Amino acid sequence: MLKGESMPKKKLTVITNRLLDTVVKMQQADHKPDIGFTPHALVQAALPYRNSKKLEAMDAWSVQNGNFGLTIRPGWDRKAGAHIGYPTGAIPRLLLYWLTTEAKLKQSRRLELGGSLREFLLKLGMNANNGSGKRSDKRRVREQMQRLFRATISFDYTVNEKEHWLDMQVAPKGQVMWSEMYPDAPTLFDNWIELSEYFYEAIVQKAVPINMDVLPGIHDRPMALDLYTWISYRAWTAYRSNKAQRVPWPSLYQQLGSSYTRVRAFRDQAKENLLIIQHLYPDLKLDESDNCLIIKPSRPSVPERLLEGS
Repeated sequence: MLKGESMPKKKLTVITNRLLDTVVKMQQADHKPDIGFTPHALVQAALPYRNSKKLEAMDAWSVQNGNFGLTIRPGWDRKAGAHIGYPTGAIPRLLLYWLTTEAKLKQSRRLELGGSLREFLLKLGMNANNGSGKRSDKRRVREQMQRLFRATISFDYTVNEKEHWLDMQVAPKGQVMWSEMYPDAPTLFDNWIELSEYFYEAIVQKAVPINMDVLPGIHDRPMALDLYTWISYRAWTAYRSNKAQRVPWPSLYQQLGSSYTRVRAFRDQAKENLLIIQHLYPDLKLDESDNCLIIKPSRPSVPERLLEGS
């Protein structure tokens, strides 16, 4: 646990039945982790956590982490005569985990989404039975798929006045024919997306391994998803070097806290999410000192022996 921290009784409401079920499953002696992957670039900078009128009014959204920058420009809705909106919240992150894992394991830019909406929702760990309103998983997944796949995502990196950049779409080509009213109904034609060449090369050549079994316990908490991905990578680095990593809270705020106006508010929320992550990743050793998060050498979330050949 973080220094001097424990999960107080008033925070037990955070540990839902889903989280407890996840912990129990992962602690079973015969349990073998389900390996997944996420883009390395998104370990360095995060998508927006939540939507807002201010965000929707922007022509582009950017976050800067040192010399590295991430910019998102939303796709255009021809019928509405307005942009589609930004990918926000947990769902785009779950989509990126899924498609990165599929692309890396199958070595293919074309990814099959499944014959029905329910089939795809189950792949993401979402609920196909919670109605068809605005906040239903069916509606939200369809909306965030469109926002993520149609957006233009730009990465830029500057070193010694030398500029490097990459502008790309995640999936510039695809076909989705699902029915929200009849999520179980198989479609007449295939549902698929085709990743852009640049995005495919980036995620296949440099993807970060994660334990997919952790996700059900935090799948509705976008900051927890980002922190788990980031800290899995940093804990692995500390483990390989056998040297603790000190990360100042202001630096982590710059990297992952773009939706917060103050470092302190981000830090408090991040610490709460890290406590939840430590229940799911019990080998993770953390401490805190001098306004820094300290990541001690910790056994990787995904055992290295399971990565051989992946």
